[in-house]
Amino acid sequence: MASAIQPTSPWPSREQAEAAFLDAVRGGQPAPRVSQVRALDDAELTRVVGRLQRLRSECGCKAGAWSMTAALVAAPVLAASHGASGLAGALVLALLCAASVAGAAVAGKVITIAAYRLRWHIERNQVLRQLAERGIDRDVILR
Repeated sequence: MASAIQPTSPWPSREQAEAAFLDAVRGGQPAPRVSQVRALDDAELTRVVGRLQRLRSECGCKAGAWSMTAALVAAPVLAASHGASGLAGALVLALLCAASVAGAAVAGKVITIAAYRLRWHIERNQVLRQLAERGIDRDVILR
């Protein structure tokens, strides 16, 4: 028997896209009215939703990995250039190398998350401002 699996569209329905947009801009002072969101065409709505969701959900893993890799290369080179006075010095240098690699990974991740959250905040405010300036509904609901 053949199963009745319906092919799914790669694009979300209009209702799903509008809900995703309202979710993507949530967290600020102004909230767009549904009629303002409906004034966006499908392509613009999809583009804005994708961009805001990417900015809001960035985890910083790639930047953490790159900064950790850079520290993995730089720390042993710096440790070797300073040299160790004995076994105890070599252990201290190895611990400093490990700490710098871990610290670089955490710093890269945290800085990237903060930068993307700031970019999300700025872009969300621009989108809300553009919606408020459109002729559909000139007022914006404040929470």
